[in-house]
Amino acid sequence: MHEMGIANSVLEAVRQEAAPYPGKRATRVGLRIGEWAGVDTESLRFCLEVLAAGTDLGGADIDIQSLPRKNRFSIISSHLSQMAYTMRRFARVPPAPRPGHPNWNG
Repeated sequence: MHEMGIANSVLEAVRQEAAPYPGKRATRVGLRIGEWAGVDTESLRFCLEVLAAGTDLGGADIDIQSLPRKNRFSIISSHLSQMAYTMRRFARVPPAPRPGHPNWNG
């Protein structure tokens, strides 16, 4: 259950952010989690509530926003196509042997 470790890290980050403001406490914790992050948001919410209970962060509102996935494959594909074109254009590859050439084995 890696959500417990994530929750612990989140609460520690909130405490570090609140440290410069003595006498104040965080009343809301907001998180954005991508769809492909592999995190169960309800488990994370539960872990945050359990770890924060009885501490200075107990009772803080927990706002977890799930973000949709972003497909970046078309960008990568375009970049790889450009690289392949550039490599073919500038590579010093000898031409393929033609019929009658000593290396022809067609």
